[in-house]
Amino acid sequence: MNIYSFSIIAFLLLSFSLFSQKIHKSPITAPIIFTFFGFILGPDLLNLVNLQVSNEITKIIAILTLVLVLFTDASRMQLKSIQKYHNIPVRLLVIGLPLTFLFGWFFAYFFFPQLAFFELALLSAVLCPTDAALIHGVVSFPRVPLRIRQALNIESGLNDGLMVPIVVGLISIVSALETTITPNSWIILLVREIAIGFIVGFFLGNLGGKICEFTHRKKWMDHTFEEISAIAVALLAYTLSELLYGNGFIGAFTSGLFISNYAKSMKKSIQDFASTEGQLLTLLLFFIFGSSFVATAISKISFSIFIYAILSLTVIRMIPVSLSLLGCGLRGPTYLYLGWFGPRGIASIVFAFLVLEKVPTASGQFIFDVAVAAILLSIFIHGLTSMLGANWYSRVINRVKGRIVEQKMVKEIPLKTNHHNS
Repeated sequence: MNIYSFSIIAFLLLSFSLFSQKIHKSPITAPIIFTFFGFILGPDLLNLVNLQVSNEITKIIAILTLVLVLFTDASRMQLKSIQKYHNIPVRLLVIGLPLTFLFGWFFAYFFFPQLAFFELALLSAVLCPTDAALIHGVVSFPRVPLRIRQALNIESGLNDGLMVPIVVGLISIVSALETTITPNSWIILLVREIAIGFIVGFFLGNLGGKICEFTHRKKWMDHTFEEISAIAVALLAYTLSELLYGNGFIGAFTSGLFISNYAKSMKKSIQDFASTEGQLLTLLLFFIFGSSFVATAISKISFSIFIYAILSLTVIRMIPVSLSLLGCGLRGPTYLYLGWFGPRGIASIVFAFLVLEKVPTASGQFIFDVAVAAILLSIFIHGLTSMLGANWYSRVINRVKGRIVEQKMVKEIPLKTNHHNS
């Protein structure tokens, strides 16, 4: 990528920033805008910005974005509060997420017979995580009951990290089956990757949190460097895990979960980072997605890919969500609302990128193409329906007379970003 490309991206960022509040009031979301202009300005149309998938800058931005998203999302979560007050997202994660994975695997078997057993599972796993950044209006709309908004917020904040070991494991299995590595060997490698990532993340999250909190209380740390120190912990967890032959994404996610136990004074700093620098990286990745991923995938979309992508956003998610919430006493519209708003975003983009890089076969390319088709549909369909859906649901649920379970008060977990970016 040359200076010309940088200047165009900078101009797009500036233009969006100038009208961001106006855009927020429209059905058009930030991910839609940056994906669209990435596609228009990319090499397949105007060719003003050239960001190939194989480009090292693309790889760095993709990995860095997911590392920081995993870390900042995990650091927002208060596990004890979630366990005590938020039974809906707990059910979505403990029951709904595994069922979504199994449903996706099951449907993929009928649509893509050319893929092997574990390749089908990998495709499903890539498309399991949700991204609330695509539907910020849904999780921040004040007329929607807080409990329901928080359910989507918490689910999105944790399911990407929970799917990392599954995706990493399936990539390892699929890659190993293409080589002469014995099953015992790749099982050992997989367990080592997950275990080292968790141990490094646990150690750095706890130790880093304690040290940062101690220096904050002693007033040794300047406020400006609170953000930097927290992000340094995330990057250190990623790099150290990789150096020790573990998985860096697991390290980053785990460190985020545990740093908030001790570095309570840094929570706002981490949140501020997610709302500014983190937001910048996220928008850049959506631009790269539009520029580098979309055109190739569109040219390869078949009827079976298109139908599976639609099913991935509807039946494959909505049925597991409904099953996981049986017995909660929720109204019918709530099942529909929670089931529909499970958009695929940053985590799925990076997972698809990792599949393309780690599984350099025709099957790896095919999994990538299917995932990109589903993500692209999600960016536009979920984005365009986010405010319409929030308005509809708030009208329906607020017409119900009397006290309903949806309106039960819960402890609020901070949103991914406080800016009205979508």
